[in-house]
Amino acid sequence: IHGMGRQGKSSLAARVANRLHHHEPVVVFGHYGAPAILEAFRRAIGGQEVRDIIDAYRDRVRQHPDELADGLRALLEGPCRELVKDDSGRVTHRPVLLILDDLERILCDPGPGGLHRVQPEWVPVLRAVMEAFAEADSDSRLLITSRFRFTLPQQDDRDLADALFALHLPPMETAESRQQAARKARPAGQAKAVPDETRTQRCIALAQGNPGLQDRLFSLSLQDPAACDQALTAMEHYLAGHNPDQETVRTFLENLAIDHSLAVLKPGECELLRAATLFELPVPRAVLAALAKTLALDAGEPCGIRLFGLGLWDVYPGLVQYAEPATAVNALVRPLAGTLTGSEIQALAGVALPKLFADWGGADGSRRPYPADYELARLAVLVGSPL
Repeated sequence: IHGMGRQGKSSLAARVANRLHHHEPVVVFGHYGAPAILEAFRRAIGGQEVRDIIDAYRDRVRQHPDELADGLRALLEGPCRELVKDDSGRVTHRPVLLILDDLERILCDPGPGGLHRVQPEWVPVLRAVMEAFAEADSDSRLLITSRFRFTLPQQDDRDLADALFALHLPPMETAESRQQAARKARPAGQAKAVPDETRTQRCIALAQGNPGLQDRLFSLSLQDPAACDQALTAMEHYLAGHNPDQETVRTFLENLAIDHSLAVLKPGECELLRAATLFELPVPRAVLAALAKTLALDAGEPCGIRLFGLGLWDVYPGLVQYAEPATAVNALVRPLAGTLTGSEIQALAGVALPKLFADWGGADGSRRPYPADYELARLAVLVGSPL
C-alpha cells in the first residue's frame, strides 16, 4: 500500500488485518532487522513450536541476515501454514499477516529515472522476507506500507518488488471525510463541545482528502477554535500557491516532504506534472501519455511511473470505465507543481480533448457521468471549439 504521507496507509493495513480474522497479525514497525522480525513473530504468536524455530535462527540471522529466509519458511510452512483446530474446535495453528509498516524509513532516494531503493544494509533482510513469502507453501501473507514504491533487484536481474501487488491509496472521498469528522466529534466516553458545522465543513474541504491533515485540523477545531481558524486560513493560502504562515499547517506540510520528492524528478517529469494540472478530474493514463508524447517529454516507462511511485499523482477508478485507472495530481502537490500560461492551457486542452472525449465514450455519452461531461465542456471552451 503506497501513497502520500498521512494518507491512511497504516489504518488501511489495520482494517485488512481486522478483516482477515483467520490470520494472526504480526506487525513490524521502526525496527526492520532480521532478529526484530523473528521477535515480532514470538510476541504475536508464541507457542513452543514457534519459540523453538526462533531460538534456532535468532543468532544465525544476526551474522547472516539472508538466512532469515530459511527461518521464515520454517515458520510459514510449519506453525503458521494454515488454520488448524483440535477435536474440541480450539485453534492450535493459524496463518499470519506480516505487516511491514512505514517501510520508507529504510528506503533511499531513487537514482536518475528509477524508483526508491532499499538501503544497502537492509537489502538482505527484505530480500529474505519476500523470497520466503513467495516460495512458502502457506496461507500466510505479506503486507507492506510505504510512502513510496521501491525496487529490490536480484543478482539475476529480477526485481522482487515486481511480485508485489501495488495498491495506491488515494485521498478520501467527501463521504469518507464526513464519516471521519463524525467519528472525531463523538469519541466514546468523552464529553466534547459541539463542533461548529461551518468550521467542520472548512476542515473537510481544505484537508483535500488527507486523513492526517483533516484529523489535525478537526482536533484544533474542538480544542482551540481560534487556532483552527488560523490554520484553515493558512491552508487557503497554501492551496492558492502561497507559503503557509501558521505553525501547525507549515509543520504538517514540511513533514510530507513534497519539495524533496519534486527535487528528484527529471525535467520531463516536472513538465508532465505541471501539464496534468490542466485537469480538474482524474483522467485516463492514456490521456497523460498523449500529452507526454506530443510535448516530447521523457517521463519514464510506463509514462509517469515515478510520479505514481513518489505519490505525486493519485490513482482512482475510472469515471466511465471503472476498471480502467484514472490519474490526478495530488491536491496537496498541485500548489507546488507549477502553473500553466493561458496559451499553454489552450494548446494542452487541444491535444487532450479528442483523446479524452474518445476514452470517455465519444458521441455515445450514455455511460458518461455529469462531472465528466462538465470536464469535457470546460476543456472545449478553453480550446474554443465544439466537441
